[in-house]
Amino acid sequence: MSISLKMLGKNSLVKTIITLTYIGFIFLVNPVVTAQTQGPTDPAKPVNLWDHWFLMGNKVVFGGQNKVKHSHEIQWRANNNLQSLDRIMYEGVFTYSPNSRWEIVPDLRMSIISGGIEWRPGFGIILKNYLGKPGQEFKTQLVHQVKWQADIFNEFKNGLRYMLSVSHIVNEHFIVTGIGGAFYRWSDNFTGLQFVRTGIGLSYVFDKMHSITFIDAIGFENRGPEIGWTYAHFPMVQLIIRVRKDYKYIPAKYINF
Repeated sequence: MSISLKMLGKNSLVKTIITLTYIGFIFLVNPVVTAQTQGPTDPAKPVNLWDHWFLMGNKVVFGGQNKVKHSHEIQWRANNNLQSLDRIMYEGVFTYSPNSRWEIVPDLRMSIISGGIEWRPGFGIILKNYLGKPGQEFKTQLVHQVKWQADIFNEFKNGLRYMLSVSHIVNEHFIVTGIGGAFYRWSDNFTGLQFVRTGIGLSYVFDKMHSITFIDAIGFENRGPEIGWTYAHFPMVQLIIRVRKDYKYIPAKYINF
């Protein structure tokens, strides 16, 4: 989102505290990074219906002064109650904005997982709505994301997701966000509603070029008739660096899970 900001100055202590907190997250879960990537599930063992994940990402955004921008993110994900490294991934996103309300978003995700590399090309369309009184600066953004994606690893799977994000500007430094959505899968082994996810987030905006987002979310996964639905709690921390300060159009604020 585009917000008129001043340099923090007297609030530099807040910047320091949040930066140290972010670094602390890295060291807190550092043993997970060196752990073995989780292998295939042993069918003889009972399935744990609850799991706890942790996601951490660092994103850099280029462009935006015209109708085109692109971002690049490195992210890792821990699962199995933070005992296993699920994946380390890179995601590149290209965004074309024909006007202030629409975005066309092809992307490519490459994940290092147990047994090799998973490729995930995708193509999405985003609609942005702004809520507020006419003639006044808006405070709330509503984002609809419809996205097709393919997951390529040993076999070809694909699916369609819908995500809804609502973000509200509290003041020049804080943005609160609510997210929710679902994913429908087509594959040889499973076809149907596979994922449902929802959560809340809080973003701290240091200045026009730097922000950090904390998200707390819950996910529901349909693992087929033999296992049924399983559940996961996955907090996420994401640091965003924008190379440019000014954008032609206000960017859509959403999360790619």
